[in-house]
Amino acid sequence: MDSFILLSAMGICTALNFVVIIAKFRRERYMDATLDLGLLGVICFLFSSGINALCIGMIASAFISMYLWFKPVSLAGMLGNDEED
Repeated sequence: MDSFILLSAMGICTALNFVVIIAKFRRERYMDATLDLGLLGVICFLFSSGINALCIGMIASAFISMYLWFKPVSLAGMLGNDEED
């Protein structure tokens, strides 16, 4: 029963990640979507030592996707060319 809940949580988080990434590409937020996809790959690689760690990584990646949805990144902001300073 525990493994079913764990795998269900991983499946839901992974589906949420891919839905958000696809929505970003469709809205032409390429920088944001590419960063999100890259972070998903890095997190999966770093937490691939076991199923529990991978579940933690997937949940963390889902939270990163939601954060980047509401606070998108821009190339100008990453390079320090802000006009707000």
